[in-house]
Amino acid sequence: MLPLQPAAPAAETAPPSLETEQPPALKQRGDHAPQATDSTTGLPIELIMLQQAADAAHHKLEQLDDHHERDLQRQVWLQAAEVVQAAVMRYARTKRLNRYEVEARLRQLVRHTVR
Repeated sequence: MLPLQPAAPAAETAPPSLETEQPPALKQRGDHAPQATDSTTGLPIELIMLQQAADAAHHKLEQLDDHHERDLQRQVWLQAAEVVQAAVMRYARTKRLNRYEVEARLRQLVRHTVR
């Protein structure tokens, strides 16, 4: 009998080449400092700030009447939302958490907490 061998890792989880590439999390952050976290949820303050910025961009979009200004603001909002999604995905992957649960907890915190 042949011993069972573990399956090859998926392409996105394959370790980077030790000589040429940094891990994806280090590429994005650029530093090695631990993230500050919110004391009630344990979510990184960076995620909270990014979600607040995306929500503010969306709120501003809702207030605009001019078609051209709305188009420009929609792009700002979409870019901010993409940054949040990427950050949530990195955080969830790093901590081995469900991305959808992290995102839901983040939105709940930002949108339903009076500050």
